[in-house]
Amino acid sequence: MRTLIIAVICLAGPRALSAQTLDVTRSPHVVVRSYTHGMSPADFARARGFVGDLFAGVGIGVSWVECGSDESAADPPADCSRPLKDRELIVRIVAGETHSISDPSALGYSLVDLEVAQGSIATVYIDRVTALARRAQVETAGVLGRAIAHEMGHLLIGSNRHASQGLMRATWAPRELRRNAAIDWQFSESEGQTMRGRLRLPMVDAAEVRLADAR
Repeated sequence: MRTLIIAVICLAGPRALSAQTLDVTRSPHVVVRSYTHGMSPADFARARGFVGDLFAGVGIGVSWVECGSDESAADPPADCSRPLKDRELIVRIVAGETHSISDPSALGYSLVDLEVAQGSIATVYIDRVTALARRAQVETAGVLGRAIAHEMGHLLIGSNRHASQGLMRATWAPRELRRNAAIDWQFSESEGQTMRGRLRLPMVDAAEVRLADAR
C-alpha cells in the first residue's frame, strides 16, 4: 500500500520579481483547479499573480480554472468535473479552524505519494495566512500566493522535504516577510529543474493517487 505524505509549511510583501514572458508551446506548464472559501475574488486574483511570478522565475507557466468559491453563483466549468489530466493540480483555500488535518501552526499542506514522487492536491488555510500577514504587517495576497506556490512546489517536486532557504523552507517568520529579501521567496534553480523535468513526464497511476487523496 502506498503512503501519502502530508507536506506542510509552518509559518508564513510581494516578491521583487517580474514575470517572464513564457512561450507556453515550449515551456512546461501546469493547470490549477481552484476552490476558494473565505476570501474575495479580487484578493485571490492578486494571490494568483504572485504564484505566476514565482513559477515564471523558474520557467514554468501556470493557468487557472476556477471551480468554486463563496462568490460563485454560476455552475463551475465542465473541466472541474472530469478526472485530472497530466500537469493538472487542485488547490483548495479553506479555513484551518474547521478543515485542518495538520499541525496547528501550518499554513497548509499537500498530499504527496512518495512511491511515485507525485501529488495533485494542496490545501492552504486562509485564516492562518491572514493572521500571519497581520502580524507581519504585509499584504495578505503576497503571503497567500507564496503559501500556494510552496504547496504546489511539494506536489511538483514530489517530495515532503523542505529546503534550508528560499520559498521551500519549512518555517516563515514575520520579520522575514517584512524584510522581503528576494532570496527568501524564490525557488532554487535545482528545484526549478526538478519541477520542469517532472512536468515533462506523464502522471503515474493517476487514478490510484486521486482515490488515495480523497480518503
